[in-house]
Amino acid sequence: MSATNASDLYCSQYRHARDDKGRLQVPSRWRNGEAETCLMVIEWKEWIDANTSHPCLLVVPPAVWERLVESLKALPFGDPISQKKRRLVGKRSQRVAIDKAGRINIPDEMLQKVGIQKEAIFVGLLDRFQIWDPDRYKEIDSEDDKFEAEAFQSL
Repeated sequence: MSATNASDLYCSQYRHARDDKGRLQVPSRWRNGEAETCLMVIEWKEWIDANTSHPCLLVVPPAVWERLVESLKALPFGDPISQKKRRLVGKRSQRVAIDKAGRINIPDEMLQKVGIQKEAIFVGLLDRFQIWDPDRYKEIDSEDDKFEAEAFQSL
C-alpha cells in the first residue's frame, strides 16, 4: 500500500459562489499545483432509496480517472453491459482545467442538471470530491447524519 500525502486527500466541506463568468473556486487545500491541472467531472446520482436520487457532480483527479478508464477498457468490448458503462461514463464526463487562480469552468449544462446556480457545496470523499447544490446537499447530509454511528465504527 502506498503512502498518501495530505495534499492528495479531499477532506471537509466548503461553500463557494460562482463568479461572474460562472466558474467555481476549488478549495485551496485541495489544489496540488501542477499535478492537478485537469480534473474529470462526472454527473452523478446519490441514491437515498430506489425512488429518490439526488444529482451532484463527482470530481476525480487524474490518477483516479486513469484507474477508472483502465477498468472500463478491461471490460469485454462486445458485452452490452460493458458498452453501457463506457457510454454512460463517456457522455456524462467532462475534462476541466484548474486555472492559475484555482477555478474550474464546468459546462452550464452539467451545472443545470444538478441544480447548481449561484453557490455550490464541495464535499470531500478522500480520493475524490462532489459538488452539490446547497439545497440538495441539505437533504443528503441529513441522511448521512443518520449513518454517522455506523460509519465511525470502523475507526
